[in-house]
Amino acid sequence: MAQWTGKDSYVAVKNATGIPTAPSATYKRSGLATVHFSVRSGTEMGEQVHTALQAEPKVDDCTTDLMADVRDENGPYTATVHVTPGTWQPRDDISGSDGTGVSGGFPKVRTLKATQNFTQYFGRQCGVRCTRRWSLSTRSPSFRGP
Repeated sequence: MAQWTGKDSYVAVKNATGIPTAPSATYKRSGLATVHFSVRSGTEMGEQVHTALQAEPKVDDCTTDLMADVRDENGPYTATVHVTPGTWQPRDDISGSDGTGVSGGFPKVRTLKATQNFTQYFGRQCGVRCTRRWSLSTRSPSFRGP
């Protein structure tokens, strides 16, 4: 996985068999998908929101642990990330003012095609129909959904 920065971010994933002697790849922006992050502040249990994208390949191997940071700062903020087509897991981790992790979210895994645009929202207020599945496995509440 590689990541470039600037006004927009770029995250590319490429599989190879064995260990390549000279790894390289070229990607045209027209062949990438785009993920927009919209992070609000307010209803979370903490202010600092660390957002990331994690590759979700079809095979469960070491590439499932590759994660690219998007931003890690107080909300609200927006970010744009151009990614290679494939399956991606958007995620967030929310920290309190003392740096303690208080929550995290793993929205629906998205399979993105070239030129596709998608906006992932974090921290927006839930309406009546919004549901969360809570977990206390790490002594901090985490949720998956909506």
